[in-house]
Amino acid sequence: MSARGARVPPMPAARPAPAPTEPVHRRFRRFLHIRWSRLRSVRIPRPGRRAVAQALLLLALAAVLAAGAWGIFIDRGESDSRAAVGDVVSIPGGQMRVDVLRPWDENKHDGGMPGMKIPDPKPTDTRRFWLDVTLGARTAPGIRYDPRLFTISGTGMEPREPHSASEGLGVIIPGAQATVTLLYQVPNKVGEVVLRVPGVSRPIVIPAPGSAGGTQDHGHG
Repeated sequence: MSARGARVPPMPAARPAPAPTEPVHRRFRRFLHIRWSRLRSVRIPRPGRRAVAQALLLLALAAVLAAGAWGIFIDRGESDSRAAVGDVVSIPGGQMRVDVLRPWDENKHDGGMPGMKIPDPKPTDTRRFWLDVTLGARTAPGIRYDPRLFTISGTGMEPREPHSASEGLGVIIPGAQATVTLLYQVPNKVGEVVLRVPGVSRPIVIPAPGSAGGTQDHGHG
């Protein structure tokens, strides 16, 4: 059941967060250590030992440095897995999806949905936007809805709670789902922000206004 009274179809299974893998540079170092141990057992005539040892040492150093740089990029890519508006992510007790992103219209006295507090006048150096978020409970004891846990953060901005939000939802029991509306206020200088809740499998990127994804509607109800 939706907080708006409309039916929301079941969400698809969330894509799990990538499993942690051993950094590439560590695997290379272990490989080089094995190869070096084998090479040390090969007998080389005394006059050529110094030259061979120096060449192998330079080759090993170059390989370790290259593997280390490669490992940094790979590790960073694997750990920086983020979701987009419309993606399903896992949260404790179930799943979550941001269905709608839209700007707040001050001229229309945009008050969101029934059950929300009417926002105060917007400061001139800020912008506001709405997020419609669907929560689907899958396991006991369900999902306890607390809007204060839905924080956003961005470059040059500390994490902040919604400026206004749907209230009175309580606990979503396993097998049920609901859609809530959250209003955020951020400085105009802040562009893209990231939405997080405790235990989320992947943070959700909220694009900046005016970008390709500045206004999105992925609702299915």
